[in-house]
Amino acid sequence: MGWKAKAERIYETRVIDDALKRLSTTGREEIALSKSELRTLAIRTRQAIRNSPLKRERLERYKAHLSKSYRPELISQLALKLEEINNQIAYEEK
Repeated sequence: MGWKAKAERIYETRVIDDALKRLSTTGREEIALSKSELRTLAIRTRQAIRNSPLKRERLERYKAHLSKSYRPELISQLALKLEEINNQIAYEEK
């Protein structure tokens, strides 16, 4: 792996960690998802922000998958909140 790819991976990991930390401090007393499911949702939400139709479709499929086990409105709210947090992070870094 080249240094640019490594730096990009480190950056994305840091942004995802920051988004999850912000999500946990927004007053969500109980998030029913496991840590790995929540992290995957955060990663796919982050990837979908880049306006890639394939990534947006992938996010929608994952949300549908999670909606089978959890309430659909909970999944929609979490994804929307993660998208807002990612937009805040992007705005702060500009």
